Amino acid sequence: NSSQNEEDNARSYEPMKNARGINKFHQSSKKGMRAVEKLNEDGITVEGTQIINGVTITLGNFRTLYLNSNTLKLWDLLKLELTKRISHNIPLTEKQIANASEVTITLDKFMSMCERKHRQSAQEELRKCAQALFNVDLKFDDFTYEVNQSTGRKKRKKTHWSFNLFEATKEVRNLETDPIIDSKITFYFSYGLIEYCVQAYIMPFCVEALKISTHNYPHAYRMYFKLCERYNMEIIKGKPVRISVATLREACPDLPTNEEIKQRARQFSKRILEPFERDLKALSDIYGLVSWHYCNAGGEPLTDEQLANYAFEDWENWLIEFTLPDYPPREAPKKRGRRGNSQIIAL
Repeated sequence: NSSQNEEDNARSYEPMKNARGINKFHQSSKKGMRAVEKLNEDGITVEGTQIINGVTITLGNFRTLYLNSNTLKLWDLLKLELTKRISHNIPLTEKQIANASEVTITLDKFMSMCERKHRQSAQEELRKCAQALFNVDLKFDDFTYEVNQSTGRKKRKKTHWSFNLFEATKEVRNLETDPIIDSKITFYFSYGLIEYCVQAYIMPFCVEALKISTHNYPHAYRMYFKLCERYNMEIIKGKPVRISVATLREACPDLPTNEEIKQRARQFSKRILEPFERDLKALSDIYGLVSWHYCNAGGEPLTDEQLANYAFEDWENWLIEFTLPDYPPREAPKKRGRRGNSQIIAL
C-alpha cells in the first residue's frame, strides 16, 4: 500500500522547450524595465524595455499591463502545449510551423492547471496575462545549427533573433478587442519563436508547479523555474546539484536589491532573506516540489555555529544543494553520428 501511495503522490513531469533566449523572460519584471515613449500612427505609446544577459525584453502598453508570475504561468502552459506539437527534426517546413503555431487555452483548463476556483476572477486573470503576452517581444543573439541535408552534418553559427512571442491583430495588442471568446483564447506562436524553439533543448517540468499560490508566495514560481533549469543542466553530470543564493535571488526580480534597501533602512533580513526563505520553504514543505538545504562552497553542510549566528552577508555567500522529487531519468547526450540529427540541440 505504501508504494502505491507513493506512486499516486508522484510528481508529474512534462517536456518543455527551453533555451537561453526565452528563459531570460522569466527574470523580467516591470520594476526592472525602462519606460520609452514611441510615436506611431496611433499616437504616443509607452513601451517597457529591459536587457538581461544580452536578451532585450520589450513590453508594449507598459502603463496598462502587468508582468508577473501568473503571466509566466500562462506562458509556460502554452510552451508545454507547443512542445507537444514540434517535431525534433531540423528544420521544420513552413507548413509544419504553421500547424504547430495555433494553441487554444480554455478557461476551464487554465483554472484546473493553475488551481483557480473562482471563475470570474480567473477569467480576468487569464485576460490580463494573455494581453501581456501579446505585447511582449524578444531580441537576442544565440547559436543555432545549419544542417547539410545530404551529409547530415551540422554547422554552428551565431544568429540574431527578433520576434513577438505571439502573432496578434493591432486591435488585440492595443487592448481594443477582448482575446477571450466563448471562454477560451486562441494563441498563434510567432514564426520566429517556433523556428528558435525547434532547436531548443527539452527540460522536464513539473506541472504541479502551476498550482503555486502567487499571492501567498510571490517569488516561489520564478524560483522553481530557475531550480528546474539548473537541475536539468547539472543532473546528467552525476554530481550533487547546487545553486548559489545570489543566483537564485536573480530569479526573483521583485525582491528588493541591497542598494534599494540601503537607500531606506537596513532591513536586509526582513525584506530579502525572510521572503526568500518563506517561498523556498513553501516549494518543499507545502508543494513538495523541491528538497533542499544550505551548504558551504565545497558542499560541506553548514555547522551548528554557522546556522545559529549568521549575518545577512554570510547568507548571501551560501549555496543551496537541492533535488527535484520524482525527476525523470536523464542521460548524458550521446555523441552524434554523421547522420544522427534526431537529438535535440541545446542552445
